[in-house]
Amino acid sequence: MRILVAVDGSNPSQAAVQFLGKRKALRDAQPQMEYVNVQYLIPEGIRRQFGIESVDAFYQAEGREVFNDMRATIEQAGFKAREVILSGTISQCIDEEAKLMDADLIVMGSRGHNKLVGLFLGSVSHEVLARTKKPVLLVHDKSVIASDPLRVGIAVDGSSYGDAAADFLIKHPELLGTEVSIDVLHVVPDFATLMGEQAALGCTGAQTIVDEDGQLDLLNRQRTHFERAVYPIVERLEKMGVTANAIRLDGVPHKALAHYAKHNLDLLILGSHGHGRLESVVLGSTAMQVAAAAPTPLLVIQ
Repeated sequence: MRILVAVDGSNPSQAAVQFLGKRKALRDAQPQMEYVNVQYLIPEGIRRQFGIESVDAFYQAEGREVFNDMRATIEQAGFKAREVILSGTISQCIDEEAKLMDADLIVMGSRGHNKLVGLFLGSVSHEVLARTKKPVLLVHDKSVIASDPLRVGIAVDGSSYGDAAADFLIKHPELLGTEVSIDVLHVVPDFATLMGEQAALGCTGAQTIVDEDGQLDLLNRQRTHFERAVYPIVERLEKMGVTANAIRLDGVPHKALAHYAKHNLDLLILGSHGHGRLESVVLGSTAMQVAAAAPTPLLVIQ
């Protein structure tokens, strides 16, 4: 497994490294790993004003200071990793470096800062999600970093991203370790959503969602949505020897997922795009809303 870890010395990036260090199976596998720090480009006017003659040397010195600040955390994590210092736009540099090393996963803090400008990494992580096609693991500075076995949830909505999440776990079991239990989560559509689906199909009136006795067929349709979204993923996971539980949630998707994750999970996995009520996680900010509402580490599958 090849992993790029974006670090800036902040508490969230420290937490991201700690999360990886807690994964015994991952440490034993000794993945190819890079710790990457990106320094912002210094405008020419500022360089002249402060007499910064060797910009590259300045970037390297600032980057080395970040790594020195994180030395104890990095050493405790126990990975043999290359330390890389880049300069430029953070999201672009991370995406390009991930492509260069053919990374299987990008790991970063969900919030952070840069010493020069105090930029919060919340916006940077959003930019990385929007730019890259790689899976991205976001770790909050308030995340509880759990040891194995992890309690993992996969949010599914019937789109291909549930399969993509299962594929990722099948290919990289060392990330979750042994004896892992996975909850397959689906937020069922409410009455308004079902009515909207009927309208999209050209149907009119509430009679399209009533049963033969004239009663609202909401529960039957919710059950159908749930079964179609959840059980194919449960079956796939069980075939790979993983205990999988089908969990139904109700309410607004990001609120329901965040609440469940906060109280029941050590890691939540989402697709970057989907359909239905999880439509366009990145552009619709569902992933960011979940990350903001709960400190649970979040793995976004692109």
